[in-house]
Amino acid sequence: MKIVFTGPESTGKSIISSWLSTTSGFYLVPEIARPYLESRNIIPQYHDVWEIGLLQYWEEMYAQQHFSDVVCDTDLLTIIIWMEEKFGRCEAFIEERWRNSIADMYMLCRPDIPWEPDPLRENPYDRDRLFDIHKSKLNDAGKPYRIIEGDWSNRKKLVRDYLNLQDK
Repeated sequence: MKIVFTGPESTGKSIISSWLSTTSGFYLVPEIARPYLESRNIIPQYHDVWEIGLLQYWEEMYAQQHFSDVVCDTDLLTIIIWMEEKFGRCEAFIEERWRNSIADMYMLCRPDIPWEPDPLRENPYDRDRLFDIHKSKLNDAGKPYRIIEGDWSNRKKLVRDYLNLQDK
């Protein structure tokens, strides 16, 4: 089973994907952008986002080849939207890989929790619009998704209910 958490920044993707991995034994594919950018201390340019996309894709492919249950803290959809929003274009390679990828479910995180400041975050006031872009792209590609919303206990409950997990 492959579950992908997606959505705008500061919507809890890292926290809830890590929680799912820890409590249910899913192999976690972390977000690659954060360690990539922190280790270089740079403002990302187009080629950096392209490289992050490739690294994210390779990590996901490795996980799917070696583990039966995988949870992804983001995937190429985030890279696509990042490239389009910041640079006005996206590599066809990235788009094709995302459209051809198979996930059992996308968990689209609604931006209804407080935005947390972070040096790598830049969109505290634009999260609803970015949420709508994520949702539109998921719909256009025919990807299965559930909206994850509310406080942390409700978010966890929604994930548990979908995956039929016991409370932990």
